[in-house]
Amino acid sequence: IVSSKRPDTLHACFMVCLKSDLYQPKYANIPMTYSVTPCQRQHAFVDGYGVGTVFTATNALGVKEAVKVVEVVPLTRIVCEVDKARMTYNTRQLPNGDCEIHYIMDGPNLGSFQPHLKLQLNTMKAFIEANVAAICKDAPPLEKSAGGNIEANTVNSVPVTVDEVCDWVAAQGVDPGPFREASIDQKLLLQMDHEMLEELGCSSKIKRTKLLNAITDLGGGSSSKDDFVEVPQHAQAQQAQQTLFQLSQTQVTVQEVRRSNRYHY
Repeated sequence: IVSSKRPDTLHACFMVCLKSDLYQPKYANIPMTYSVTPCQRQHAFVDGYGVGTVFTATNALGVKEAVKVVEVVPLTRIVCEVDKARMTYNTRQLPNGDCEIHYIMDGPNLGSFQPHLKLQLNTMKAFIEANVAAICKDAPPLEKSAGGNIEANTVNSVPVTVDEVCDWVAAQGVDPGPFREASIDQKLLLQMDHEMLEELGCSSKIKRTKLLNAITDLGGGSSSKDDFVEVPQHAQAQQAQQTLFQLSQTQVTVQEVRRSNRYHY
């Protein structure tokens, strides 16, 4: 697919492919609710997303699946594996400024996925084009290094593990002990408010305000649900997917009836 040219479209395309838990439900024909196991900090491209990140969910068939990121080339390539399947996203900026996403899914018995993937890629394209600004607000574009390479954002990345959160809190001049006792990780840190900080022993309103401001800066101004535009292609694709599913179920039923009739004769 090719997304029309706009500033930072390449970055937005790459983030949508990388952050499956945030964006897949916004464009997918069959939305998945993923839980995320962040990668180790040294492997993170941005905020716990990188080689080693695992997305876990229950698919439409009721089977639990874990999608693991096994390769990340900044703004160029993402490879994920799930069971016996391998999914590859290649992104590149075209000479005219457009962004191309090339998606490959390898594995056994994937022929039936072709109509599903065609619908999903069309919706993905529409979602990205309508939401470049919101995606970049959630994960700001990274600067190139002096050598022209895209660097992983580790300078101001959100601490992921409890230990990293405690180190960061201590650097802000706040006692990390209560944070460690409460097992505050990245997800909880970004949900902090005055009441939660007070429960963690931060009695000074001024200190709480400073820490909350630092958390806001650390999160890069995360986008809210209202920042994203729901594209009409999403609902259309979901309806079409449901029709495809019903058709396949009908075909299975017909085959079973025919098989049963053969045995009766």
